[in-house]
Amino acid sequence: MFTESYMDSMLSLKNLMTAILPGKKIEDIASSENPYMLQNTMQGAMSDAAQMFERNVMKPLDKAMAQVLDAFDGKNDDEKIRNFNLYMITKHGLERNRILYVRDALKDMRMDEKKKKLADTIENDWNNEKATLDEKLERGDIDLKEYYKQMDDFIRTYVDETNKFDAGEHDYSGIHAIQEVEKNSDPYDDAEAIQSVMDSEGRMEDIKKGAVKDYWDKVK
Repeated sequence: MFTESYMDSMLSLKNLMTAILPGKKIEDIASSENPYMLQNTMQGAMSDAAQMFERNVMKPLDKAMAQVLDAFDGKNDDEKIRNFNLYMITKHGLERNRILYVRDALKDMRMDEKKKKLADTIENDWNNEKATLDEKLERGDIDLKEYYKQMDDFIRTYVDETNKFDAGEHDYSGIHAIQEVEKNSDPYDDAEAIQSVMDSEGRMEDIKKGAVKDYWDKVK
């Protein structure tokens, strides 16, 4: 469909230029005054970029996923891919829920002129704390459960003014739907979500040591 539409638009452009400049070949018109040739060049560049993306990004990702697909339940590859996608959404969502909660809490804090400097300090401390936790997790000094425990402790102590932060009550990522929690007012089970990610990654590592890091390095 896209190809047909593109070809139709190119033909219309060529016919228009021929009507405006009768007796002149398209190729003889200066590039600065030649939208037909410019469009052709741009389409070629886009095609090259798409092929490069396919070769350098998608194929390595597909290969990395194929190597660990059997770590996920399913009667066939489609079901396994679906469960793999749910794993990715959950893993990303656990972090995203906390990051966006902190973002919104600091935004609310900055609505009060007297708290703007405090918000800046907390944001800087949060960024440093998260970077430190990321490094610990990457090195294997802590597991995912401890990673989020320490992150939540920081949020409760410095960000949430009630000191009662519960990640399951702040879902920006659709984990409610994954766990089939019907009411958004009810919290999703954050501990269960973390454990599901850890279980999936344990099975991935059983199939191929280093598979988790290999896949997520390619995603980044």
